[in-house]
Amino acid sequence: MRMPIYTLLVSIITLSVSTNTLADKKVVCYVADWTAWRSGPGKFDIDNVDTNLCTHVIYAFVDLTGDSGITAPARGADGLDKLRNLKNSNPNVNIMVAVGGWSEASTKFSPLASNAASRGQFVQNVINFMNEWNLDGLDIDWEYPTQRDGSTPEDVDNYVALVRDLKEGFSTQQKNYQLSAAVSAGIGTASQAYRINEISQYLDFINLMAYDFHGSWESQTGMHSGLYGNDQLTVDAAVSYWLDQGCPPDKLVVGVPLYGKSWTLADPNNNGVGAPASGAGDPGEFSQAAGSLCYYEICQKISNEGWNLQLDDTSKTPYAFNGNQWVSFDNVQSINEKVQYIKNRQLGGGMVWAIDNDDTTGICGERYPLLTALNEVRR
Repeated sequence: MRMPIYTLLVSIITLSVSTNTLADKKVVCYVADWTAWRSGPGKFDIDNVDTNLCTHVIYAFVDLTGDSGITAPARGADGLDKLRNLKNSNPNVNIMVAVGGWSEASTKFSPLASNAASRGQFVQNVINFMNEWNLDGLDIDWEYPTQRDGSTPEDVDNYVALVRDLKEGFSTQQKNYQLSAAVSAGIGTASQAYRINEISQYLDFINLMAYDFHGSWESQTGMHSGLYGNDQLTVDAAVSYWLDQGCPPDKLVVGVPLYGKSWTLADPNNNGVGAPASGAGDPGEFSQAAGSLCYYEICQKISNEGWNLQLDDTSKTPYAFNGNQWVSFDNVQSINEKVQYIKNRQLGGGMVWAIDNDDTTGICGERYPLLTALNEVRR
Protein backbone atom coordinates (compact mmCIF):
# COMPACT_ATOMS: atom_id res chain seq x y z
CA MET A 1 0.00 0.00 0.00
CA ARG A 2 1.35 3.43 -0.92
CA MET A 3 1.67 5.94 1.91
CA PRO A 4 -0.15 9.24 1.28
CA ILE A 5 2.33 12.03 0.46
CA TYR A 6 1.24 14.14 3.46
CA THR A 7 1.72 11.22 5.86
CA LEU A 8 5.09 10.43 4.30
CA LEU A 9 6.27 14.03 4.69
CA VAL A 10 5.14 14.17 8.31
CA SER A 11 6.96 10.91 9.02
CA ILE A 12 10.17 12.18 7.42
CA ILE A 13 10.01 15.49 9.28
CA THR A 14 9.29 13.75 12.58
CA LEU A 15 12.18 11.36 12.07
CA SER A 16 14.47 14.24 11.13
CA VAL A 17 13.55 16.28 14.20
CA SER A 18 13.95 13.25 16.46
CA THR A 19 17.33 12.37 14.97
CA ASN A 20 18.60 15.93 15.20
CA THR A 21 17.46 16.18 18.79
CA LEU A 22 19.37 13.05 19.78
CA ALA A 23 22.43 14.12 17.79
CA ASP A 24 22.47 17.41 19.67
CA LYS A 25 22.46 15.79 23.11
CA LYS A 26 25.61 16.53 25.08
CA VAL A 27 27.66 14.22 27.24
CA VAL A 28 29.85 16.58 29.23
CA CYS A 29 32.84 15.01 30.97
CA TYR A 30 34.60 16.92 33.70
CA VAL A 31 38.12 15.69 34.45
CA ALA A 32 39.72 16.76 37.73
CA ASP A 33 43.37 17.76 37.42
CA TRP A 34 44.34 16.40 40.86
CA THR A 35 43.58 12.77 40.02
CA ALA A 36 46.78 12.61 37.96
CA TRP A 37 48.62 12.49 41.31
CA ARG A 38 46.67 9.56 42.75
CA SER A 39 48.09 6.04 42.88
CA GLY A 40 46.88 2.70 41.56
CA PRO A 41 43.41 2.58 39.96
CA GLY A 42 42.81 6.09 41.26
CA LYS A 43 45.40 7.62 38.95
CA PHE A 44 43.82 9.26 35.91
CA ASP A 45 45.28 11.72 33.47
CA ILE A 46 43.81 13.72 30.62
CA ASP A 47 45.35 11.48 28.00
CA ASN A 48 43.32 8.60 29.51
CA VAL A 49 40.02 10.22 28.44
CA ASP A 50 37.99 8.11 26.00
CA THR A 51 36.81 10.85 23.66
CA ASN A 52 34.29 8.50 22.04
CA LEU A 53 32.23 8.82 25.23
CA CYS A 54 32.27 12.62 25.57
CA THR A 55 30.97 15.41 23.36
CA HIS A 56 32.66 17.92 25.70
CA VAL A 57 35.69 17.50 27.95
CA ILE A 58 36.02 20.15 30.66
CA TYR A 59 39.28 20.40 32.59
CA ALA A 60 38.78 21.38 36.23
CA PHE A 61 40.14 23.74 37.26
CA VAL A 62 42.20 26.66 36.01
CA ASP A 63 42.74 29.50 38.47
CA LEU A 64 41.58 33.07 38.76
CA THR A 65 44.24 35.65 39.51
CA GLY A 66 43.74 38.80 41.53
CA ASP A 67 44.00 41.04 38.47
CA SER A 68 41.13 39.65 36.39
CA GLY A 69 43.38 37.01 34.90
CA ILE A 70 43.15 33.30 34.31
CA THR A 71 46.09 30.95 34.69
CA ALA A 72 47.16 27.33 34.88
CA PRO A 73 46.49 25.60 38.21
CA ALA A 74 49.13 25.71 40.92
CA ARG A 75 50.29 22.22 39.96
CA GLY A 76 51.48 23.61 36.62
CA ALA A 77 50.59 23.59 32.95
CA ASP A 78 51.20 19.88 32.31
CA GLY A 79 47.46 19.21 32.25
CA LEU A 80 46.88 22.02 29.77
CA ASP A 81 49.60 20.65 27.50
CA LYS A 82 47.86 17.28 27.52
CA LEU A 83 44.51 18.96 26.96
CA ARG A 84 45.88 20.67 23.86
CA ASN A 85 47.27 17.35 22.62
CA LEU A 86 43.86 15.77 23.21
CA LYS A 87 42.26 18.43 21.02
CA ASN A 88 44.86 18.05 18.29
CA SER A 89 44.25 14.29 18.21
CA ASN A 90 40.45 14.59 18.47
CA PRO A 91 39.39 17.76 16.62
CA ASN A 92 35.68 16.91 16.80
CA VAL A 93 35.59 16.85 20.61
CA ASN A 94 34.88 20.13 22.39
CA ILE A 95 37.71 20.89 24.81
CA MET A 96 37.01 23.46 27.53
CA VAL A 97 38.37 24.59 30.87
CA ALA A 98 36.44 25.35 34.05
CA VAL A 99 37.39 28.24 36.28
CA GLY A 100 36.41 28.39 39.94
CA GLY A 101 35.18 25.41 41.90
CA TRP A 102 34.02 24.86 45.46
CA SER A 103 37.30 25.95 47.03
CA GLU A 104 37.29 29.23 45.10
CA ALA A 105 33.91 30.28 46.56
CA SER A 106 33.13 33.96 45.78
CA THR A 107 36.41 35.44 46.99
CA LYS A 108 37.73 36.36 43.53
CA PHE A 109 34.58 36.08 41.45
CA SER A 110 32.64 38.71 43.35
CA PRO A 111 35.11 41.62 42.88
CA LEU A 112 35.86 40.48 39.33
CA ALA A 113 32.20 40.67 38.32
CA SER A 114 31.49 43.90 40.19
CA ASN A 115 32.51 46.44 37.54
CA ALA A 116 32.70 46.74 33.78
CA ALA A 117 36.46 47.40 33.68
CA SER A 118 37.45 44.22 35.51
CA ARG A 119 34.93 42.18 33.54
CA GLY A 120 36.30 43.56 30.28
CA GLN A 121 39.86 42.73 31.25
CA PHE A 122 38.78 39.24 32.25
CA VAL A 123 37.06 38.65 28.91
CA GLN A 124 40.20 39.60 27.02
CA ASN A 125 42.39 37.47 29.27
CA VAL A 126 40.09 34.49 28.77
CA ILE A 127 40.16 34.89 24.99
CA ASN A 128 43.96 35.09 25.01
CA PHE A 129 44.12 32.00 27.23
CA MET A 130 41.80 29.99 24.98
CA ASN A 131 43.78 31.00 21.90
CA GLU A 132 47.04 29.98 23.55
CA TRP A 133 45.82 26.53 24.52
CA ASN A 134 43.58 25.81 21.49
CA LEU A 135 40.44 25.57 23.61
CA ASP A 136 36.81 25.55 22.50
CA GLY A 137 35.29 27.37 25.43
CA LEU A 138 35.01 28.31 29.09
CA ASP A 139 32.92 26.90 31.92
CA ILE A 140 32.14 29.26 34.82
CA ASP A 141 31.98 27.40 38.13
CA TRP A 142 31.18 30.16 40.61
CA GLU A 143 29.97 28.45 43.80
CA TYR A 144 27.93 30.57 44.33
CA PRO A 145 26.88 34.17 43.58
CA THR A 146 25.56 35.85 46.78
CA GLN A 147 26.77 32.81 48.74
CA ARG A 148 29.81 31.84 50.80
CA ASP A 149 33.11 33.65 51.39
CA GLY A 150 33.53 36.97 49.64
CA SER A 151 30.00 37.25 48.28
CA THR A 152 27.79 40.34 48.11
CA PRO A 153 24.04 40.76 47.45
CA GLU A 154 24.94 42.43 44.14
CA ASP A 155 26.45 39.18 42.83
CA VAL A 156 23.12 38.05 41.41
CA ASP A 157 23.09 40.97 38.95
CA ASN A 158 26.84 41.02 38.42
CA TYR A 159 26.76 37.36 37.43
CA VAL A 160 24.37 38.23 34.63
CA ALA A 161 26.73 40.99 33.53
CA LEU A 162 29.72 38.64 33.66
CA VAL A 163 28.23 35.96 31.41
CA ARG A 164 26.79 38.65 29.11
CA ASP A 165 30.18 40.31 28.67
CA LEU A 166 31.88 36.97 28.10
CA LYS A 167 29.35 35.94 25.46
CA GLU A 168 29.56 39.30 23.70
CA GLY A 169 33.35 39.17 23.77
CA PHE A 170 33.36 35.65 22.36
CA SER A 171 31.07 36.74 19.53
CA THR A 172 33.76 39.12 18.21
CA GLN A 173 36.16 36.23 17.61
CA GLN A 174 36.52 34.22 14.44
CA LYS A 175 36.31 30.98 16.42
CA ASN A 176 32.90 30.06 17.83
CA TYR A 177 33.85 29.83 21.50
CA GLN A 178 31.33 28.17 23.81
CA LEU A 179 30.29 29.45 27.22
CA SER A 180 28.79 27.21 29.89
CA ALA A 181 28.28 27.31 33.64
CA ALA A 182 28.09 24.79 36.44
CA VAL A 183 25.15 25.76 38.63
CA SER A 184 23.51 24.76 41.88
CA ALA A 185 20.66 22.27 41.87
CA GLY A 186 19.63 23.32 45.36
CA ILE A 187 16.54 25.47 44.97
CA GLY A 188 17.34 27.50 48.09
CA THR A 189 20.73 28.44 46.67
CA ALA A 190 19.63 28.86 43.06
CA SER A 191 16.76 31.17 43.97
CA GLN A 192 19.23 33.59 45.57
CA ALA A 193 22.20 33.18 43.22
CA TYR A 194 20.77 33.34 39.70
CA ARG A 195 18.43 35.27 37.45
CA ILE A 196 17.87 32.13 35.47
CA ASN A 197 15.88 33.57 32.57
CA GLU A 198 18.63 36.16 31.98
CA ILE A 199 21.76 34.04 32.27
CA SER A 200 20.15 31.42 30.04
CA GLN A 201 20.23 33.93 27.18
CA TYR A 202 24.03 34.09 27.24
CA LEU A 203 25.07 30.55 28.18
CA ASP A 204 25.32 27.92 25.46
CA PHE A 205 24.55 25.20 27.98
CA ILE A 206 24.09 24.90 31.73
CA ASN A 207 25.55 22.06 33.79
CA LEU A 208 23.14 21.35 36.63
CA MET A 209 25.08 19.89 39.57
CA ALA A 210 22.30 17.48 40.51
CA TYR A 211 24.13 15.71 43.32
CA ASP A 212 25.32 16.25 46.89
CA PHE A 213 21.69 16.72 47.94
CA HIS A 214 22.64 14.82 51.09
CA GLY A 215 25.96 14.05 52.74
CA SER A 216 27.80 13.38 55.96
CA TRP A 217 27.17 16.92 57.20
CA GLU A 218 23.74 15.47 58.08
CA SER A 219 23.13 13.08 60.97
CA GLN A 220 21.25 10.54 58.89
CA THR A 221 21.78 8.73 55.60
CA GLY A 222 20.19 10.04 52.41
CA MET A 223 20.17 9.66 48.64
CA HIS A 224 22.63 12.22 47.38
CA SER A 225 21.54 12.16 43.73
CA GLY A 226 18.00 10.82 43.84
CA LEU A 227 15.91 11.27 40.73
CA TYR A 228 12.71 11.58 42.73
CA GLY A 229 11.80 12.00 46.38
CA ASN A 230 9.45 13.49 48.92
CA ASP A 231 11.14 16.90 49.09
CA GLN A 232 12.89 19.40 46.83
CA LEU A 233 16.31 17.76 47.16
CA THR A 234 15.99 15.68 44.00
CA VAL A 235 16.99 15.82 40.35
CA ASP A 236 13.37 16.18 39.26
CA ALA A 237 12.68 19.08 41.61
CA ALA A 238 15.85 20.89 40.50
CA VAL A 239 15.14 20.40 36.80
CA SER A 240 11.55 21.55 37.21
CA TYR A 241 12.67 24.67 39.06
CA TRP A 242 15.22 25.66 36.42
CA LEU A 243 12.72 25.12 33.62
CA ASP A 244 9.99 27.01 35.46
CA GLN A 245 12.37 29.94 35.90
CA GLY A 246 13.00 30.23 32.18
CA CYS A 247 15.90 27.94 31.29
CA PRO A 248 15.30 26.41 27.83
CA PRO A 249 15.13 22.62 28.17
CA ASP A 250 17.71 22.02 25.45
CA LYS A 251 20.28 24.11 27.35
CA LEU A 252 19.91 22.24 30.64
CA VAL A 253 22.43 19.40 31.06
CA VAL A 254 21.77 17.10 34.02
CA GLY A 255 24.75 16.28 36.21
CA VAL A 256 25.31 12.67 37.24
CA PRO A 257 27.86 11.85 39.96
CA LEU A 258 30.32 9.04 39.39
CA TYR A 259 30.98 8.91 43.12
CA GLY A 260 28.96 8.20 46.24
CA LYS A 261 28.40 10.02 49.52
CA SER A 262 29.07 7.86 52.56
CA TRP A 263 28.27 7.72 56.26
CA THR A 264 29.24 5.75 59.34
CA LEU A 265 26.06 4.26 60.79
CA ALA A 266 25.22 4.84 64.44
CA ASP A 267 23.77 1.32 64.55
CA PRO A 268 24.87 -1.23 61.90
CA ASN A 269 21.53 -3.00 62.27
CA ASN A 270 19.65 0.16 61.27
CA ASN A 271 20.85 0.52 57.71
CA GLY A 272 18.06 1.93 55.55
CA VAL A 273 17.58 5.34 53.97
CA GLY A 274 17.31 7.89 56.76
CA ALA A 275 19.18 5.73 59.28
CA PRO A 276 20.98 7.63 62.07
CA ALA A 277 24.66 8.24 61.36
CA SER A 278 27.55 9.13 63.63
CA GLY A 279 29.64 10.85 60.96
CA ALA A 280 31.32 10.54 57.58
CA GLY A 281 32.08 7.20 56.01
CA ASP A 282 35.63 5.88 55.96
CA PRO A 283 37.93 7.28 53.23
CA GLY A 284 38.38 5.22 50.09
CA GLU A 285 41.66 3.41 49.56
CA PHE A 286 42.58 5.61 46.59
CA SER A 287 40.32 8.69 46.80
CA GLN A 288 41.23 9.23 50.45
CA ALA A 289 38.29 11.52 51.28
CA ALA A 290 36.07 10.81 54.29
CA GLY A 291 32.38 10.82 53.36
CA SER A 292 32.96 10.08 49.68
CA LEU A 293 33.81 7.03 47.55
CA CYS A 294 34.57 6.79 43.83
CA TYR A 295 32.46 4.36 41.83
CA TYR A 296 35.47 2.13 41.16
CA GLU A 297 35.88 1.81 44.94
CA ILE A 298 32.18 1.12 45.50
CA CYS A 299 31.92 -1.57 42.83
CA GLN A 300 34.88 -3.42 44.34
CA LYS A 301 33.29 -3.32 47.78
CA ILE A 302 30.11 -4.84 46.36
CA SER A 303 31.93 -7.44 44.24
CA ASN A 304 34.74 -8.41 46.60
CA GLU A 305 33.87 -7.34 50.13
CA GLY A 306 30.28 -8.50 50.47
CA TRP A 307 28.56 -5.13 50.66
CA ASN A 308 24.77 -5.39 50.51
CA LEU A 309 23.36 -3.60 47.43
CA GLN A 310 19.82 -2.17 47.64
CA LEU A 311 17.67 -0.04 45.34
CA ASP A 312 15.70 2.80 46.87
CA ASP A 313 12.46 2.66 44.93
CA THR A 314 11.48 6.24 45.77
CA SER A 315 14.62 7.92 44.45
CA LYS A 316 15.37 5.29 41.77
CA THR A 317 18.98 5.20 42.96
CA PRO A 318 20.95 2.54 44.86
CA TYR A 319 22.72 2.38 48.17
CA ALA A 320 25.03 -0.21 49.72
CA PHE A 321 26.17 -1.03 53.24
CA ASN A 322 28.46 -3.31 55.18
CA GLY A 323 28.81 -3.23 58.94
CA ASN A 324 28.68 0.42 59.97
CA GLN A 325 29.55 1.78 56.50
CA TRP A 326 26.83 3.09 54.15
CA VAL A 327 27.00 4.76 50.73
CA SER A 328 24.52 6.36 48.31
CA PHE A 329 25.57 6.41 44.64
CA ASP A 330 24.55 5.90 41.01
CA ASN A 331 24.96 2.69 39.02
CA VAL A 332 24.08 1.62 35.48
CA GLN A 333 20.45 0.96 36.44
CA SER A 334 19.90 4.40 37.99
CA ILE A 335 21.68 6.15 35.12
CA ASN A 336 19.38 4.34 32.69
CA GLU A 337 16.47 5.90 34.60
CA LYS A 338 18.07 9.34 34.33
CA VAL A 339 18.75 8.91 30.61
CA GLN A 340 15.08 8.19 30.00
CA TYR A 341 14.15 11.17 32.15
CA ILE A 342 16.44 13.45 30.12
CA LYS A 343 14.87 12.21 26.90
CA ASN A 344 11.31 12.52 28.20
CA ARG A 345 11.85 16.12 29.29
CA GLN A 346 13.80 16.95 26.11
CA LEU A 347 16.79 18.24 28.06
CA GLY A 348 20.21 19.06 26.67
CA GLY A 349 21.99 15.90 27.79
CA GLY A 350 23.99 14.59 30.71
CA MET A 351 27.14 15.63 32.53
CA VAL A 352 29.45 13.63 34.79
CA TRP A 353 31.49 14.71 37.74
CA ALA A 354 33.95 13.37 37.19
CA ILE A 355 35.08 10.95 34.49
CA ASP A 356 38.01 9.78 36.61
CA ASN A 357 35.62 8.38 39.24
CA ASP A 358 34.17 5.79 36.85
CA ASP A 359 35.62 2.30 36.56
CA THR A 360 37.97 3.53 33.85
CA THR A 361 40.21 0.44 33.87
CA GLY A 362 37.49 -2.21 34.11
CA ILE A 363 38.47 -3.64 37.48
CA CYS A 364 34.83 -4.63 38.10
CA GLY A 365 34.02 -5.61 34.50
CA GLU A 366 33.72 -3.37 31.45
CA ARG A 367 35.56 -0.06 31.28
CA TYR A 368 33.53 3.13 31.81
CA PRO A 369 30.25 1.37 32.70
CA LEU A 370 28.54 4.51 34.01
CA LEU A 371 29.66 6.86 31.26
CA THR A 372 28.74 4.24 28.67
CA ALA A 373 25.24 4.06 30.16
CA LEU A 374 24.91 7.85 30.05
CA ASN A 375 25.82 7.86 26.37
CA GLU A 376 22.47 6.21 25.63
CA VAL A 377 21.10 9.74 25.86
CA ARG A 378 22.54 10.28 22.37
CA ARG A 379 20.80 7.27 20.84
